[in-house]
Amino acid sequence: SILVERAFPHELGGSALKEFRTEGLFIRFETPKEHAILVAQEDKPMTEVLDHTASPTKQRSLLKSASVLIVEDQLLIAMDIEQALAEHGVSNVRTVASVYEGIQSIKQKKPDVALLDLNLGDETSAEIAMLLRDKGVPFIFATGYADRSMIPVGFENVPVIRKPYATESVLRELESLLT
Repeated sequence: SILVERAFPHELGGSALKEFRTEGLFIRFETPKEHAILVAQEDKPMTEVLDHTASPTKQRSLLKSASVLIVEDQLLIAMDIEQALAEHGVSNVRTVASVYEGIQSIKQKKPDVALLDLNLGDETSAEIAMLLRDKGVPFIFATGYADRSMIPVGFENVPVIRKPYATESVLRELESLLT
């Protein structure tokens, strides 16, 4: 149910309404028209770790009280890091999936630290990185690329976490940015 409620807005910019009715579960999905394809109706049915035990530290307490911005266009990855942060006591987390949402979120409330997926579908998080740098907010890039060739010019010194990443590595990186 969490995937249904969050995937459509996060991945597609749509919405999902879920209601438990007496006749059963009712779900209504709304997607932007660019994601819709007209299909001819047929009579046939469709078939078709690292385990680190972290001791409480000053850094961990800094992270617990920090405002964290996650910019990630893959919902399951975003949910995984949200959960890891929550399990470590971080309660002030905002997750966005696009450059526009990231910029609006930062304008609304400046985060203390951020994790930026470098590649956001048809765009990159470079514009968000520039805004964060201008506001003095430390951040790390996350990327699936094996080298640093996709890192925007001027950001060569920004820490990079390679995807798929161990959440404990992300937590350590975020903690180190706050000291």
